[in-house]
Amino acid sequence: MTQQVQFNPKISASIRSRDISAFRHLLKAEPEQITAYTPFAGGTWLHYAAFEGDIEAAQHLLTLGVDANVGDKREGRGAICDACLGGHEEIVRLLLNNDCRLDTSDPVRNPLFSAIVGRSLPIARLLLERGIDPLVQYNGPSMKEMDAAAFALERGEIEIAEEIARWRAKGKSETARQILDDARRRLLLNYPHLPADYEP
Repeated sequence: MTQQVQFNPKISASIRSRDISAFRHLLKAEPEQITAYTPFAGGTWLHYAAFEGDIEAAQHLLTLGVDANVGDKREGRGAICDACLGGHEEIVRLLLNNDCRLDTSDPVRNPLFSAIVGRSLPIARLLLERGIDPLVQYNGPSMKEMDAAAFALERGEIEIAEEIARWRAKGKSETARQILDDARRRLLLNYPHLPADYEP
């Protein structure tokens, strides 16, 4: 069970410096830290290692039994989102290979949205290959019918939007163009002040 324990800055330092020996020693001395929440956005050490790109630390935590799907305290977001935000494809692969779920229940928990924010086309492609659903649309105070392609256009990540469209179109160029046109239409729903011929 993940718990709140006293923060040990030496652990974060060992992750940032890629000192796996120190990291192992610190967790052995304080085993309660293995599943602890940290002050870093309420995530676990797995979240922190994923964002920092320390694959050895992430692997060690998984070996010690940390759940690849554990969510942070604030939004329930998994460590895979932190890896996507940090642009660390190898850690995304590691988590997926350890039964990490692709949670699309909320845009904040959606790894594909995190890959878009992280500006990583390779990670977006990997997530599509691993079966993430790019069709999920979100509605809320700040979003209307927002799916991954529209979100990529909103963020200015045209290559990722085009990759999503190609993936959905199964390589058919005309279908991909139509998908992008539809994504632009839905983007305009969120920004009605933009001209109808707006091109991100």
